[in-house]
Amino acid sequence: MESKKMATSGTPIGGPQELKIRKFANAVFEHGDIRKAAKAENIPQRTAYRWASTDAFREAMAMAQCDALREATRGLSAGAVEAVEVLRAIVRDGNAAEAVRVRAALGILDTALKLAAHVEVETRLLALEQAMAKP
Repeated sequence: MESKKMATSGTPIGGPQELKIRKFANAVFEHGDIRKAAKAENIPQRTAYRWASTDAFREAMAMAQCDALREATRGLSAGAVEAVEVLRAIVRDGNAAEAVRVRAALGILDTALKLAAHVEVETRLLALEQAMAKP
């Protein structure tokens, strides 16, 4: 007989109760407050606070936060291309004050160095993860 993996609440993981808890966690993330989310989702406050203490809730909140950060990162990435174009235009603009052009150039260089460091760390981390995954 196959046993189902259980959450700390005793509810089977992925069961209907956990789905409700995950939906509630998304509402809490959206509303920023357990009471407001409970009211919006028509969940009694006692139930809401009990659910908020479960692993399923904490996992769902973490997932919602990661999703929001990924979305924000996508927006920043799209804006970064435009920002670099603006800085490059300022650097090339002979009519811009020298201090403004220098600041724009330093901004480009600083960001490029940070990006290079990030890429290097990411590459090393990936290599370590791959090495650890080998039997």
